[in-house]
Amino acid sequence: MSILKQASLWLAGLLLLTGCGFTPKGQVINRADINSVYLSTPDPYGQLTREVEQQLRFAKIDILRHPDEHMVQLRVGSEQQSKRTISLYDNGQSAEYELGYGVQYQIIQPGKEPLSFTINIHRDFLENPQQALASSREAELILNEMREHAARRIIRRLTTLEP
Repeated sequence: MSILKQASLWLAGLLLLTGCGFTPKGQVINRADINSVYLSTPDPYGQLTREVEQQLRFAKIDILRHPDEHMVQLRVGSEQQSKRTISLYDNGQSAEYELGYGVQYQIIQPGKEPLSFTINIHRDFLENPQQALASSREAELILNEMREHAARRIIRRLTTLEP
């Protein structure tokens, strides 16, 4: 293949990737021109709060410690968790669960109406009664992963608002 064809294929691939909004994992594009935000959560030392703060740092957004009516405010509500049986073993024990995670949040921009959003995430989980400790640890890891995913979605929504 000629060098010209290779170069044009690379250029076409690069244009497709940049045109679709692709960004590497963990990287957030700040389109709303938000430099700082006041973060309010029911549990300031909780796992979700730490995840949201980490995503704000990734987006290079400063976290204000006191509310300011001229700055954007992010109010994260309490977390909701659910566990629903999907299937059973022959002996009647639960074999598979659906783990649910939900959180509501609100974005308040100066001079605009508050925007309210809800995130609901569901994951399937296979329970092994012979390895109860490992199963509970796996459920905990899945819950932490859902929190991280929710935090990324919150910050993605925050950073893509119209200024």
